[in-house]
Amino acid sequence: MKEVKLKNKPVMLEDKNIKTIDISLIYPFLLNDEDEFNYEIMVSILNNHSADYPNEKDFSIEVSKRLIIHYHASRRSLGDNSFIRFDLTIPKKGITPEYDIEEAIKFFKETIFNPFADGEKFDERTFEREREYISARINDSNKNNIYSQSFNRFVKIIDPKEELFFSVETDLKYLESANAKRSYELYKEIVLNQEPLIYVFGNYEDDITNILEKYFPSKSEDKTIQLKYDHIFHPKQNDYIEETSKFNQTTLFMMYDIKDIVPEEKEYLSLIGNILGGSENDLIFKQLRLNNNLVYSSNVAKYNYYGLLLVETHLNYENKDRAIELIKETFASLKDKKLLEECIAKLLKGLEVDMLRQSDSKYGVLVKKIDNDLHFRTLEHIYESYKNMQLDDIIAFLGRVNLNTIYVLRGENND
Repeated sequence: MKEVKLKNKPVMLEDKNIKTIDISLIYPFLLNDEDEFNYEIMVSILNNHSADYPNEKDFSIEVSKRLIIHYHASRRSLGDNSFIRFDLTIPKKGITPEYDIEEAIKFFKETIFNPFADGEKFDERTFEREREYISARINDSNKNNIYSQSFNRFVKIIDPKEELFFSVETDLKYLESANAKRSYELYKEIVLNQEPLIYVFGNYEDDITNILEKYFPSKSEDKTIQLKYDHIFHPKQNDYIEETSKFNQTTLFMMYDIKDIVPEEKEYLSLIGNILGGSENDLIFKQLRLNNNLVYSSNVAKYNYYGLLLVETHLNYENKDRAIELIKETFASLKDKKLLEECIAKLLKGLEVDMLRQSDSKYGVLVKKIDNDLHFRTLEHIYESYKNMQLDDIIAFLGRVNLNTIYVLRGENND
């Protein structure tokens, strides 16, 4: 667990070349797994309703009346941490005659602090409607989607205690136990009872700081948040497992873990994953699809904070042994220094383009500042870590990569 201390006052990022003002409020908190859907439904209600405007259409009309260009409530999670974020985009002062910026910020505050609730719980009817949407999404995905069902069956094998991944059954159990009262209790704990991190970006006037202090007053100079992103996972060695399904395609998962990995080494895992599955190199797809036409699709998932790497492919069953052989060969090929050096050069060039694109983006400065403050991995951080890696160190790390599980979900038309 890492403690991060930040100044408890708005972070002001000025840009006089644009015609808008963006205000972001961020509320950090530590996750409780059983409340996953209480969080999700809470954010959905906060995103589309308020006590004054409980109807979604009326809420949308009021947003437009105040010339609010964008209002959005969202949640982002990483490791044991989550962040509820409220974003407001409004025109700069003077761009529209008689436009009242303070009125828009006041509406922003009232929407956040005066939600669609009945006493000490969110509106029951709205809560139940959101629950039904989520339930239909989960059930439909698991029943009809080969990607969801195969992954669900796979994680039951590698993570039976659900330390990292929830099963569909657990999702539905937690969804069923979610309720309007508990969700509102969490809202009070996360939003009402703590002060947010505030970021302002754009073409603002000096008086905006006074307006923000009026509606979002700070009671202390500093804010300390707890961050726990890394959760190194050591699954049991499973070797080869095969099951059957009613889908036509066969799914192949090959999961790798790393012997004695520590959180500081996650950049090596990120590098390998990006070489195998990133757009600049995409070695797995090139080998399996382009060079040998063995698979319908492939994907490389990097669980950097967990110390895991997963290769997923969809193919005909008769091709699975050859696919497994080629995936192993592709991993082994990375120990060739010349190939590794070429792949890293392509990755760095791609990151340079991404950083240039971000710097040209209206929100690039804001994104970078928030990511730095919350210790998210930034493009600059990734670029520097890749650039400073030594080939011998990467190859030594590759020597500790272990093929933990091969899982095959056999399609019924591949006998």
